[in-house]
Amino acid sequence: MLGRAGGRTVSVYALDGYVDTAEHGDGITLLGGWVRLPEAGIPSARLRLTTTGGLRQDWPLARLLARRDLPAEGPIPAGRGFQLLVRGLPDWSEGALSVVHAGGEIPLHPPVLNPAPFRPRGHLDGADGKEAWGWLVHAPGTEAVIEMEGMGRLPVRCDVHRADLPFDDGSPLPAFGFHLHFAGTALANGRGPRRVTLHAAGVKLGEVMLEGQLAAGLPPFLAAAALGTGAEAGGRSNSRITGLLAETAPVGEPASTSPPAAPPLLVLNVCRAVGLGHLLLAGRVEWTEDGSEPTLRLLPAAPAQSLVLFDEPDLLAALPPGRTCRGFLLVGPRPGGTEPPLLEWVAGRQSGRQALPGDAHGPTPDAALHQAGWGGVFHLLREAAGGGAAAALLSPQLGPAGAFTRWLAGVPWLEPADFPRVEAWAAPSGECAMAFTLDPAIGPDTRLTLLALLLEEGRVRPLPMAQSPALTSETMLLAHGLLPQLTELPAPPFELVMEMRHAGEAQWFRVNPRTLPAPLLLAALHRHAALPAGPELGETLAWLRDLLQAREESFAAMLIGAPPPPPAARPLLLVLHGLDDAEAVRLLAMAAPAIEARADALLLLGAREFTEPALEIFLSRGRIAAHGGAGLAALRGPLRRGLDAAGGLVILDMLELAAALERDDAFQPRLPLSALPLLEQIATVAGLPDAADAVARLSAATGAGLPPPGFGAQDSAASRMVAGHLHGFWRGLAPLFQAEAADA
Repeated sequence: MLGRAGGRTVSVYALDGYVDTAEHGDGITLLGGWVRLPEAGIPSARLRLTTTGGLRQDWPLARLLARRDLPAEGPIPAGRGFQLLVRGLPDWSEGALSVVHAGGEIPLHPPVLNPAPFRPRGHLDGADGKEAWGWLVHAPGTEAVIEMEGMGRLPVRCDVHRADLPFDDGSPLPAFGFHLHFAGTALANGRGPRRVTLHAAGVKLGEVMLEGQLAAGLPPFLAAAALGTGAEAGGRSNSRITGLLAETAPVGEPASTSPPAAPPLLVLNVCRAVGLGHLLLAGRVEWTEDGSEPTLRLLPAAPAQSLVLFDEPDLLAALPPGRTCRGFLLVGPRPGGTEPPLLEWVAGRQSGRQALPGDAHGPTPDAALHQAGWGGVFHLLREAAGGGAAAALLSPQLGPAGAFTRWLAGVPWLEPADFPRVEAWAAPSGECAMAFTLDPAIGPDTRLTLLALLLEEGRVRPLPMAQSPALTSETMLLAHGLLPQLTELPAPPFELVMEMRHAGEAQWFRVNPRTLPAPLLLAALHRHAALPAGPELGETLAWLRDLLQAREESFAAMLIGAPPPPPAARPLLLVLHGLDDAEAVRLLAMAAPAIEARADALLLLGAREFTEPALEIFLSRGRIAAHGGAGLAALRGPLRRGLDAAGGLVILDMLELAAALERDDAFQPRLPLSALPLLEQIATVAGLPDAADAVARLSAATGAGLPPPGFGAQDSAASRMVAGHLHGFWRGLAPLFQAEAADA
C-alpha cells in the first residue's frame, strides 16, 4: 500500500499518519486523514494545527474510526481515520498537522499543508412524495436546499446524528443528517416522474428520480429491515439511520420456532437540560406490531417522570407491513450518582438501554416541542399543568409559557367556521362549558379535552380542567369543566386550549370563551341540550344531575367551613342596598346624621347614577368612611381600606332603613365583617355579578330578609334542577350564622 509524502512515493507502513484532506474557506475548515496510534493513546488524542501565521490550536479527536485498509502490522498499530470540521478559524494558507496524545506527538505527512478552498459534500439518499433524507456538510451561511422539479424548493437543516458518517465537529453527537418532511409545504404531494435534487452553495450533490409516488427503491433502512440484513458503516444501504440507535437486548421469552421479528429501533433526536435539574428527551420507537405500547424511563430511576406517546402518521405510512412506530416525549430528573444516565425502553418483546449523549443534543427545548407531534405536546402540557415532572418545561427562563411558548403561538384560535356550530363560555367561578354541532355524526372515538391558560404577570400558567363526561346526541356534544386547583374566588380570566378527536382526526385550537355568570353558564348548557338536535330528556337530566353534584362537591369545601367568630359591636359597617331611585338619595341626605351616629362605615350598593350622589353626601360631611359600587368587587372595599374584620355587619334595604330610623332603633350587627369575602365567593359560584343581589340573598338565607330572588324562568325540569342547586349554596350559609342571629 502506497502513499505520497514530500513528492515521493512511500509505503504507508513507513508513515505514522497522513493528511488527505485540508480545506478552508467560508468560515469552515475540514481536516481529514489517518494516524497510527497506540491503543493507550486513543482517549487522549488531539489534533494540533500550527500555522505559519502563529496560530496553534488543538481539538479532541473523539471519532477516530478504524480503517480496514490500514491494519496493524506486527508492532505497528492499526491506522485510524478522522474527518474534523472546525468553524471560525482565522484565514490561513500554510501550516502543519500533528496528533498529540499522552505518549507524545505524531507529526502527520505531508509536513507542509496548503489548504484548498472548502467545498460542500453530501448525498441525497432517497426521496418520495412525502419526504427526503440524506446528509450534508456545508459552510454556515451558505444556501442548502432540496429542489423538486416543477414544485419548488425547501431549505435543508441538518439535525440528525448519523452514526455511519465519519465527520466530527466536536459535539457529542454530530448532526450532519437530514430528514425533510414535505407536509404543509410547496413540495407536498409531488408525484413522479419528477427529479429531486440536493444543492449546497450552488453545487448539486445528489439527485433522485421519483417513479410514480415513490423513489426507486425503499429508503435504505427500510430495505435493510425488509431483507433482514445490515450494511457496512458508510454504505448507502444504512444511510437513513437517524438519531442515536440503541442496541437491543431480548426480553426473556420461551424459545420460538417462528422467524425472529425485526428488532426495535430507538431514535433519540433530543436530549436537553430544562428547568429544575430535569432533562427533555424526544424521539421515536419503531417495532414489530404486536398490539403493545412502548415504555421508556430514565435510569437510575426517579419516581416522577412524565412520558407521552404520540402518532407519527407520515413515518408510519413509510414503514413496511407489520412494523409500527410511536413518537415520544419524556421529562424526568437528571439522574445523579456516579453511574452514567441511561434511557431504558421496552417495545414489543424486546428491550434496550441507551447511553445519553449529554444535555445539549438536538434542537432546543422550544424547537423540539414545536417540531413534535401536536397530540404529544398537548398532553405533555397537561402533564406540566398537573404538576408532574413535565412542569420543569414551564421554567420562565424558557419563555412566558416555558418551552411551550413557541408551540402555543402556533396553535390557531377557534373560529365559528371551524365547526358547523360551536360556542364556548367561562365563568368567574373557574368553570367553562362548550357546545358543538359536529359533522359527520358523533362516534365512540369522539372526545374533547380542555386545558386552561391563566395569564399572570406576563407569564402563562396552564391548569388542568376537571371535566365531567360529555353529553352527546347524534351530532351535538356538550362539555363542562372546572378548575380544581383554585384556592380563592373569583378566578382570574382564562383562555382554553382544546383537543377535539372526531371521525379519525384530531384538531387543536386556542379558545377565548365568552364570560358569563355561573348561573347563566349552567342555563346555556341545559338550553342547548333542549334544542331539537339534543339528546333525550331523561339522558339530559341524568347528565345534569351528575354534573351539579360534582360541582357542589368541588365548591363546598372552599365555601362552607367553620362558623366565623361572633361580630363585635364596633366597628360597625352598614350595608345599604335597594338604592335605585332619586327619592332614596334624598332620604339618605336627611338621614345622614342618624346613620353617622349609629355606624362607623357605610357601603352603598346599587346603580352608579344613584350611589355616586349618595356617596357625595357622606364624603363631603367627612364623619364616617363611605364606599359604594354595583359589582361584587365593591364588597372588598371596606376591608381593603382598613376596616377591622372583627367588627359587625348590618344589611338593610332602604325600606328597612326608614323603619329602623323611625323607631329610633340602634343597629344590631348580625354578621361579622369577615362574611364579606365569603359572600363574594358564594355569589361568584351561585349568584350574579351584582353586590346588591348578593347581600339580598345573604339576608334571606340567614332569615333576615325576604325570600331570595330566583334565577330566571324555571319553566323546565332542567331549569328547576339548576335553580335548586344554586339555592343550596345560599341555604348552606344559614348554619354559619344561626347562633349569631339568635343572640341578636
